[in-house]
Parts: sequence; C-alpha cells; structure tokens
Amino acid sequence: MNIRTTLVLIIALTVIGGIAYFQSPLSDREDPNPWFYSTEMDDVIEVEIIAQGEKESFIKYQGAWVFQGEELIPIDYDRWGGMTLLLSGPTTSRVLADEVPSLSRYGLNNPARVFSVGLRGDRQIILKLGDITPDGYHYYAMQGDDPHLYLIDDLWVNVLSKLATDPPYPQWLYKFYPDQVVFLNVKAGGNKSEFIKDDAGWRFSGKDRSQIDSERWHEIEPILGGPSHIRIIKGQLEPEDFQKYGLDVPKGSIRVEYRPEESIESLKRSFEMEIGSKTEDGTSRYVKVVGQPYLLEIDQDWYGKIELLAIDPPYASPTTDI
Repeated sequence: MNIRTTLVLIIALTVIGGIAYFQSPLSDREDPNPWFYSTEMDDVIEVEIIAQGEKESFIKYQGAWVFQGEELIPIDYDRWGGMTLLLSGPTTSRVLADEVPSLSRYGLNNPARVFSVGLRGDRQIILKLGDITPDGYHYYAMQGDDPHLYLIDDLWVNVLSKLATDPPYPQWLYKFYPDQVVFLNVKAGGNKSEFIKDDAGWRFSGKDRSQIDSERWHEIEPILGGPSHIRIIKGQLEPEDFQKYGLDVPKGSIRVEYRPEESIESLKRSFEMEIGSKTEDGTSRYVKVVGQPYLLEIDQDWYGKIELLAIDPPYASPTTDI
C-alpha cells in the first residue's frame, strides 16, 4: 500500500470514528452536535464536487462508481476509499446562527466549494461551503434552502474537495496535468524517441541529453497530459479482438512516467499504451494499456502529433559560430 493510500485511509477512519460518535444515543454524550445532513450510505448514487475552480462528477453505475460521462471511466477504488460513507453525512460543530445576516461575510455569496449529493428517489442535497474560520478548523456552510449557518469540520471538507482537485482516476488512464509528466517514450514506424524532464527542462533521454527544438516542443508540452478524447469501447478484449483492432502487431506505443499530485519526490507512476488501427471514420485510434483488459479509443489528431516525435524527432538546430 502506498503512502497516499495510507494517508487517505487514516483520514477516512478518523472521520468515520467521528460519525460513529455522533450516531450514538444522546444520553451517552454530554454535548450532542446537530447533523448538517444524514442519509443512508446505500442511498448515495450521484456526486458532484466543485472546489477551487475544478469540477468532477461521479455516478453509481451497475453497482460501481464511475466518472460521469459517456466514457463511464471507473474510479480508482484504492483512492476512493470510504468516500461513500463520508458522503452519507458529516456532523457539525454547532449551528452558528439561525440565519445568515450577510452571505459575503462568510464567503457564501459565491462559494468556492459546492457539493451536490444525489440520492435514490430523485432526491438531492446541495451543500455550499464558504470561508474557513479564523482558527482554521472549520468551514462556514449552508445546505439547500436551510437558512441556518453551520460550522463543518475542515477535515471532511478537504477530503471531499480532493475528488475535484485531484480526481481518483485509475492509474492506467492517460489523463492528468501536463507538468506532471517527467518521461516520455514514443515508438512509431520502426522509430523510437525518448524524452526526460530534469532541472534544466525537457531534453532527449540518453547520455548526451540532446537539446530539443523549443519551438516544436512548445506545441507538444501542453498535450503531454493525455489525449483530449479517451473512452472505453470494451471492458474486456477477447482474443479475436487483437487482430480486429490492429493490436496483434501494434502500430506504435507510448510509455509515460508521471508524478501524481502532491506526491513525495521519489514517487512516480508509469504505464504503456499500445496503438492499434484507426477507427472507420479515421478520427480516432484503438489502443490498449499494457496490463489492462480494456479496449480504448483516443483522438487521432492528438496521436498524430505525438507520433511525429518518433518519426521526425524535434532535435534543436545546431548553432553555428561566426
């Protein structure tokens, strides 16, 4: 188990422990705190998280949590952890006011965080989180049309905000921020190019660390985080599919190493994508990630630009002394 997973589980267990406390009978505690909201864990079927300018949505599809959208990309359950339990309801430290005299005073006129929880029976809970309190331990919060002003534990808010700011994509999915990529290997047409990012920036990998044509790389760097279009075509490739989709003898491959958000310096993840045939309309490519059963589709425009890195490597022009 990696450090990130361990930390998430510790946080989840801490919050779960708090929930268990607040679910105990009133007679067992001296200072009961009111619920901000509470629902059965199995009733949660849809989630939308907006936090710090980022937005992600998730739905429960055929009993499994996936990213909302036509691709139905599965979540990384190691990172999802106890999120469904957390989404079933936090506890509040207290009701701060029966109504809010000034929304802007608490950062609730234009909240930076909005959590929407969809429930069975066409029910929905909308949570608005405002500024953090001066002591840094709570957020000001409101729920739907409820006029009360609540204080919500910062731990609960920060854990759920991660669903938007650092989405739990599966490790095999080529979808992250371009600046997280630290190594790229591209094979196409019998050619190969490797690139590595060090303190000096991007260079060709190898003993000489040849310099890259900065003008060409300027066009490549923004797309290093993955194709703009990627979706699952089939959940399980059958033996006859490899020839059908051009994956029996791949047309090329892309291997990437990247650092997850907020990772320790030594932690890197990697994967390799094998490139198959074009789709019938020519706009996409069939691909398979090594070690995964899925048949995926990516956009041809993106792959065409990456493919050129191997076919026509972007070496910097040699300088001429005058």
